[in-house]
Amino acid sequence: MLTAAARNVGLALVLAVAAVQGRDSVVGVVSAVSPGGHGLVLHKDGGGELAVSWDARTTFLRARPGATSLEGAAPVEPAQIAAGDRLLCRGTLDPAGTTLSANRVVLMTRADVEGRREREHEDWQRRGVAGVVSAVDGARQEIAVRVSENGAAKTLLVDAGAPAVRFRRYAPGSIRFADARPSTLGELAAGDQVRVLGNRSADGLRVAAEEVVSGAFRVVRGTVAIVDLTAGTLAVRESGRAGSLVPVTVRPDSLLRRLPPMMVARLLRAAEGAVGASPAAASPGGAAGAWNGAGRAPDPDEGFERLPAVTLGDVSRGDEIAVLGPKQASEAGLSVIKLAVWATPQGPAGRGGRGGAAGQGQADPFTELLGAGEVPW
Repeated sequence: MLTAAARNVGLALVLAVAAVQGRDSVVGVVSAVSPGGHGLVLHKDGGGELAVSWDARTTFLRARPGATSLEGAAPVEPAQIAAGDRLLCRGTLDPAGTTLSANRVVLMTRADVEGRREREHEDWQRRGVAGVVSAVDGARQEIAVRVSENGAAKTLLVDAGAPAVRFRRYAPGSIRFADARPSTLGELAAGDQVRVLGNRSADGLRVAAEEVVSGAFRVVRGTVAIVDLTAGTLAVRESGRAGSLVPVTVRPDSLLRRLPPMMVARLLRAAEGAVGASPAAASPGGAAGAWNGAGRAPDPDEGFERLPAVTLGDVSRGDEIAVLGPKQASEAGLSVIKLAVWATPQGPAGRGGRGGAAGQGQADPFTELLGAGEVPW
């Protein structure tokens, strides 16, 4: 799955050659280079692979990271193209759409893409805030956002009226930053989760937005009551709702992860207030590192994906579970985007204790791992 930085690079490359008419343009990542050095296989943005060939008349250029034109682009030899690099290839597609004969290839090396991604990541860590929308004022072009900082809840006012503000919204069924699509202030509503990149005022209570990324998600936390492998579903006995059963559907692209016992023990202590409620602190080996810095990383899947992967067949009745899915008009069921499963040990903080649930008014570190809710995500 492409990162936001990679998609931005792809857009920049498209803009760089948009003025040239009458040719086909394809953007993607090199998956293989032919041994003879006269072609490659490109994994296209949006899916599918394409063979790219060239000849002695083909022009090869290396674009500057983040460039929106070919100004400053330098000639490059085709032998310097390697797997993992991003390319924009312009030329003529064959009738079947499987091969492109290129007359221009614009290169963004993998190192350049990763460097840009790292800079964006650091910028979000430094200047990003995340929380839940409490109100949207269209007339003032302001968003009130509830955030949790240093264990305390507060409300920030986000100034979102500048012409250059970029609005993006998570696609239905995804919480991946790379899948966010262009949006507007009018799509935001109270209860949405939101991430904002921008500079704070001197008193720290206002943010001048540069980018706003939003989405609407639901979290279900409870105990597995039924596992149906044939149907690909679970029934979860939801905590705090009189034991009601919530049907949960696992999709082929759902992220299912099991929390290691040491991590569970630390999260249980966090829920009891014995340690800070940061999932990053409770994660062995930095597995939830995307949540450090108050959870301001642009892609909340980064840490979650490092946890041990499981399948529906690894989930058992009686397991504790937290599920994140898209919020629907009807809350009868939930389609899984991310699912965390774990076994709660016996003892004062386990079954027979509080089951790891957070106290009243306290963030639940288990649902924090899913990257949504009343906490930075």
